[in-house]
Amino acid sequence: MQNGHYTNACLVLFAKSPTRFIPQSKIRVTVYPSDTTGDRFLNDRIFDGNVFSNISGILSFLDVTFGKSIIVDGVERKEKLNYPLLALREGLLNAMVHRDYNSVNGFLQVSIFSDRTEIANYGGLPDGITLSDLRKEHSSILRNPDIAKICFIRKYIEMLGSGTLRMINDCKKNKFKTPAWKQNNNITTVVFPELKATLKNSEGVNEGVNEGVKNKLKAVFIDESEGVKTELINIYKLIVNTPDLKTKDIASIISKGLSTTERYLKKLKDEGFIEYIGSSRTGGYNIKKS
Repeated sequence: MQNGHYTNACLVLFAKSPTRFIPQSKIRVTVYPSDTTGDRFLNDRIFDGNVFSNISGILSFLDVTFGKSIIVDGVERKEKLNYPLLALREGLLNAMVHRDYNSVNGFLQVSIFSDRTEIANYGGLPDGITLSDLRKEHSSILRNPDIAKICFIRKYIEMLGSGTLRMINDCKKNKFKTPAWKQNNNITTVVFPELKATLKNSEGVNEGVNEGVKNKLKAVFIDESEGVKTELINIYKLIVNTPDLKTKDIASIISKGLSTTERYLKKLKDEGFIEYIGSSRTGGYNIKKS
């Protein structure tokens, strides 16, 4: 606090609705069907919470958007993420920590195209840092030191200027093309080549549920409205494709409030479709095996 008032950094970090005070702090994530922007998109979401709720919600959204692959290694069945999780997380946090929150024109946009993924934020590189520096060890020059300090305390970032190197190494380790950075008109963009969505519909989930299960869901919830039945099916699909999600992550992905999402989850749980496995801290919702 300064002079008896909360600072802007405090609002961005901890407020329940920071966009009431700083509208430009929101983040938009858009999935396009082609390699260019346009009026058509597969999915489009606005995340308007604080830094911590946004990073959680966006990573859950991306987990569903990029999906997983099944790999059989000997007799074991393993899942492999279709995206470099650590690199994307680092790219998001870098953008959130270093973006220019002062400008009313400021923005942070994640764009997922048919041939790449881009994270663009308003705010050029700090003086003393060049694009070529991002591919090697460099000094950490902070635009928003208070935000960076709290993210460091929460162990989200290292404050060592090594975040971009961790992004490169994570992509190499998991056999993804390494990211590239560009800067234009005070906008810094990181590009992940060939990183594209696996979605084919606008609901944010793939066809992981067969017609038999859909019909069973509809039969069990026959007294519910069509809108509620649709939401229940979408949540079930979401959990099929992305197990271990928490309530807040599901709420963020389906664009519903926590109380509404909890009510939907209770319906599915009471009827034996899903179950919560693990502790409240580390567990999540899964399809009930029986």
